[in-house]
Amino acid sequence: FGVMYIIPAGRWGSFAPRVDYYYRHDIQFRQFDNSNDVAPAYSRVDARIFWYSESEQFWMEVFGRNLGDVQVKTNLELIGGINRAFTYDNPRSGGMRFGYNF
Repeated sequence: FGVMYIIPAGRWGSFAPRVDYYYRHDIQFRQFDNSNDVAPAYSRVDARIFWYSESEQFWMEVFGRNLGDVQVKTNLELIGGINRAFTYDNPRSGGMRFGYNF
């Protein structure tokens, strides 16, 4: 689920804050009903704000992902038939991006 709203700012262009909410129910990675093969349910929130120049030729984005810093199993791989190796989603992160439209 995501929500975004564009706020006009006259000669300063426009701003567009956005919030995304994800929910995933628990996942059973294998069919054997072993509790070690389950990734529990989780929810995650990402947020960002865009700025667009008045001509929309320049833009900037400031973002934060996984704001709750939720540790999420995304995959399971068996090694040697008995050892489990999980892949995890990225931890809390943030950044900034700039762009130019030709």
